[in-house]
Amino acid sequence: MRTNIKYIFFAIAFAALGFVACERLDNVSDIKDVDLLSTTIKLTLPEDTPDGVPLPSTLNISITNFKERYTREFEVEVDASLSISIDSLIPGFYSIIISAEATGWRYTGSAVNVPIVNKTTELNVEVVLAQAGRLVIKEIFYAGRTLPQGGTYFREQFVEIYNNSDEVIYLDSVGFAVINPLNAAPVLPAWPEADGSRYVYADNAVWQIPGSGTCFPLQPGESVIIAQRAIDHTVFMPGSVFDLRGAEFETYIVNAALPPSQAFVRIPPTVYRTSPAMQFLAPLFGPAYVIFRQDGPLDRNFTSRAAGTTTDHFKIRRSDVLDAVEAIGNMGLITEKRMPVELDAGAVTVEGLNVGRGAARRVRSWRPDGTPILYDTNNSTHDFEVVDPPQIRRHGARRPAWNTSVN
Repeated sequence: MRTNIKYIFFAIAFAALGFVACERLDNVSDIKDVDLLSTTIKLTLPEDTPDGVPLPSTLNISITNFKERYTREFEVEVDASLSISIDSLIPGFYSIIISAEATGWRYTGSAVNVPIVNKTTELNVEVVLAQAGRLVIKEIFYAGRTLPQGGTYFREQFVEIYNNSDEVIYLDSVGFAVINPLNAAPVLPAWPEADGSRYVYADNAVWQIPGSGTCFPLQPGESVIIAQRAIDHTVFMPGSVFDLRGAEFETYIVNAALPPSQAFVRIPPTVYRTSPAMQFLAPLFGPAYVIFRQDGPLDRNFTSRAAGTTTDHFKIRRSDVLDAVEAIGNMGLITEKRMPVELDAGAVTVEGLNVGRGAARRVRSWRPDGTPILYDTNNSTHDFEVVDPPQIRRHGARRPAWNTSVN
């Protein structure tokens, strides 16, 4: 498989090769063409797939050089060689995302921040299979804001969950958490070898929506808000832009300094490390969220410890994850991803702390009733965009009928 798209790039040769040049260029003869490179990607596809899930016949390829702000996207057919050739690349570090859809499932593979500096580079990429999202994380606000009167504020944090499918989904027993480690890290924790690659690990508290199975229906095009604090922040903290009194869910918190909340349902932490007063405080530099479904009550003893630590972390089966979004402090940290690539092959960033910006999933198409169908390629770099200001129920997402709040 080969893409024949050609690009011509001009650059200062030494700079393109990573050398530092301090002298001023006085003559155009100092500007030279850069030798363009190529890479070959050797694919490994899953050996076993669920009944009725075919192997992909075509793959979507996205190759990005974040430093040069360059992205190329194209589609290729899968042939017996399981090989993809990409040419006309300038020297640099690239992240490659491979994806395909198949009957409610998604094939995903990635190679993150790989050097392409030789004439020909060969990469090996494993393509894995995961369920395509029906219930997705639609919008997040985590970074906090700087207030006009001075100081910062982070109590407006929220996660919006959306029914992106064409059928009703019940939220009963859906759990959510921020995974460990809290921030992007060059060295990830070493979990027990017996765990293999079957889990992600909650960093702190885990919340689970209550209900016996049919208490909280979510129709297509409807969303729910999980707020850190379901209050009118515009009154409590001048300079805020959020009135979150209409949130469906609020994470439980005991804090006399904060006013009473008005969430429709307050969720206490189901699994936690320290005290029942735990709050759902996401890292301001960028959390990695998961929502998952595990029928029945969560077993707080279903934990593991990373090597060299004494802290227990609740284990979430990757096969139970419904959706995942990784946020990082800046795109330079894409090489320090925490989230397994089959859950989120990319990442999103609002590029700053206390900047008041959020991240929202992009619209793919529209339903006849005017509600959106959102992108879900298991690649947050592609699926999300930075929004300023954040907004709950953006693009006309509806509130569920069982939320009888007047706000």
